[in-house]
Amino acid sequence: MKIVLCIISLFAVSLFKAQSTDSLLYQLTCIENDTESVNQLYGQGFSLRNTDPSSAQQFADACYKKANKSGSAKHLAKAFNLLGILNYKQNHYSEALQFQTKALKLNQSINNLNGCAINLSNLGNIYSDINYFSLAESSYLEALQLNNKLGNTKEITRCLINIAALNHTQKQNEIAVLNLKMALIYANNIGDYELIATCNNNIGVALVEDNILDTALLYFQDALKMRTIIDDEVDLANSYINIANVLVKQKQFSEAQNYISLAENACNTYQILDEMVILYQVKADFYEAQSNFQLANEFLKKHQHLKDSLTTINNQPPEIINATQPELTENNQNLYSIKTVVFITLAGIFLSTIISYFLFRKK
Repeated sequence: MKIVLCIISLFAVSLFKAQSTDSLLYQLTCIENDTESVNQLYGQGFSLRNTDPSSAQQFADACYKKANKSGSAKHLAKAFNLLGILNYKQNHYSEALQFQTKALKLNQSINNLNGCAINLSNLGNIYSDINYFSLAESSYLEALQLNNKLGNTKEITRCLINIAALNHTQKQNEIAVLNLKMALIYANNIGDYELIATCNNNIGVALVEDNILDTALLYFQDALKMRTIIDDEVDLANSYINIANVLVKQKQFSEAQNYISLAENACNTYQILDEMVILYQVKADFYEAQSNFQLANEFLKKHQHLKDSLTTINNQPPEIINATQPELTENNQNLYSIKTVVFITLAGIFLSTIISYFLFRKK
């Protein structure tokens, strides 16, 4: 009985979630002012990009349809940008590149400098991930130049962080640290805790690689303070792991164990698998440093196994820039409504059957 009721509850929750998404989607697409509808749909899609990619895609498709109808180059560029972001999140680099390039061209045609800066930063991220480092650098530098022209301190900070990440990828740690320290000044000036934490953390990472452990630990601790204030569980786990790693290298095993425990708790609670991969490596180093080679080997195996399982093999051809743009048809735009009708119909049948069963059983 309890199991059945639990199943009904879970089903009802999923049904409510689907209905809520479709209800909001319908409301936003019914806004008469097309450009305002685009803004609202974009906002919803962007906010769901990490937590609910499927729903985010529905809002993005509807956003594109409305933008196309509006005839506004600015809003069509906005829709392309969102589609590019969602494809990038799914490692669909070819499609992401096409959407961001289209958005950039539209923004350039209407001299929308802010939009251009956003697109260039996103293009830099794509190029960086597919190892087109020279294109990534030129994109980031163009974005930085535009943000300087606009006086957008927050985006200037992000550009510097992106450039530093690119330096770090190419083993240019000294240059990376210089860019991050410059970014940290900007972040402190605007009081953005998240960016302050990112700068401190990334400086720490570069310093650890150069074996400057005491200074790295100070930067990691500053990053942890900021992340504690903003209560970002994923980034807190990252800070715990980074601090534990330094403490292991310094052979401060008691303190290291405390931070390992904190990291484990966060990773298990929130299922942060990317951080768990790093944590297993730190635990392997922790036990090896204490000559417990059996446990060290066990965690090294766990590290490699999880790393392999999370690795996505992405064989993008060199002709990626010429990849075909995916079509957005009317049928694609309305697909969500068809799925919803089917889903709600099946849900109604299921719930009716369950309710009838219990009513007859009581008689």
